Amino acid sequence: MNIWKRYTGLIKRNLGVQSEGWDTTLQWRSVLTYYSLVFIIPLSLIAYIPGVFFAIQENYPSVVLIDSIALSLVLLSGFSPRISLAARNFMFIAALYTVGVGLLFIIGLSGPGFLYMLAASVFCTIIFPVKYAYYPAFINLLISVIFAFLITLEIMIWKDEPIHNIPQFITVASNLVFLGFFISALFPKVFDLLEKSINNERKLKTTLDQKNADLEKALKVVENKHAELETFAYSASHDLQEPLRMITGFLRQLEKHNYEQLDEKGKQYIYFASDGAARMKEMITGLLEYSRVGRFDGKKSIIDVGMLVKESVKIFNESIHEKNAEVIIHPLPVVESYAVPLSQIFHNLIGNALKYRHPERTPRIEVSCAESEDSWIFSVKDNGIGIRPEDQSRIFNLFQKLHHKKDFEGQGIGLAIVKKCVENLGGKIILESDVRNGTNFSFSLTKNL
Repeated sequence: MNIWKRYTGLIKRNLGVQSEGWDTTLQWRSVLTYYSLVFIIPLSLIAYIPGVFFAIQENYPSVVLIDSIALSLVLLSGFSPRISLAARNFMFIAALYTVGVGLLFIIGLSGPGFLYMLAASVFCTIIFPVKYAYYPAFINLLISVIFAFLITLEIMIWKDEPIHNIPQFITVASNLVFLGFFISALFPKVFDLLEKSINNERKLKTTLDQKNADLEKALKVVENKHAELETFAYSASHDLQEPLRMITGFLRQLEKHNYEQLDEKGKQYIYFASDGAARMKEMITGLLEYSRVGRFDGKKSIIDVGMLVKESVKIFNESIHEKNAEVIIHPLPVVESYAVPLSQIFHNLIGNALKYRHPERTPRIEVSCAESEDSWIFSVKDNGIGIRPEDQSRIFNLFQKLHHKKDFEGQGIGLAIVKKCVENLGGKIILESDVRNGTNFSFSLTKNL
């Protein structure tokens, strides 16, 4: 095996054949030449020894000479390091024609001469460019005409054989010529289709590479803009707190020292201003929290989702006991993911399920999971007041509240945070709800995050 590798490596280096990346028909032709020589050289050596032995035994010294010349040409085309590929191809074809013409002249139709000439036609159309495709067919035609003329002159070595006649020779030669022209017409079409396929594949690869490069560039731009937006949101909301504290402080001072001097309308203005400042503070706090959502600090870890959900439920123990709520945690998987965003998802969904309970029903919350081929599908289901169909499309928007603040406290950012966390983890969130049966939030978590 080691000898074979060294042998094939030597032929490959001499021909300058690449191991891969055959992007043109010229390279394919070089590869075909390489494989032809790799197998023909050892087979020629195997055939040469018995051929010479029987030629000597039958007193055909000319056959020994022809076989030796042909073998020398094949060996030179494979092992000579300083010959161009075109010269190697020419010597290879010359070896085939040498054997074919020589055997035809010495042995006649009973020998394999025509077979070697047909093989030369096949290899010519394979290893030479398309513009030379019909050369071997015309060469075979010319050789057949010359041999027909020699038969007529009765100067052939096999002139005393019964098959030494023009009709029989023309019958066999015409088949050779027909097959030669057929091969010359067919094989170039095959290589033409191959070249078109290679060119189309190259163009497609170039286009795909360009599209991928453009996509990567666009993604980087989006990521940079997203990072800039988060930084701006954090900075803006942080910077807004100081003037808001000043406004709130002066309103308190005004209310403390001048409240009795104000009429009812003035007191009402103070109330509106204080209430607006309080709501503004809630929005700024929510914006700060939202801007920090989805940042994957640290590495992925192995997470027991059941334990993570139980920890989230503990935070709401007081509310659960107060409302006599029932929280059912079905078997949940162990996953490899980021703990912080996953915890935020369950915290907000369970918190909302408790907050938006139905006044006439004992709250019931179920946390479950189903498995698909490439994802985990988690669900948080409740029997609360539900969400009307017309409100479901906007429920995940930032600062979106469907109820008056007197009825339900909150900033309207919980579900926006949930959606952002789910999408950052590569999943999707689905809402199923009606005002009679409550709400079911399902979100997917990709297994190969």
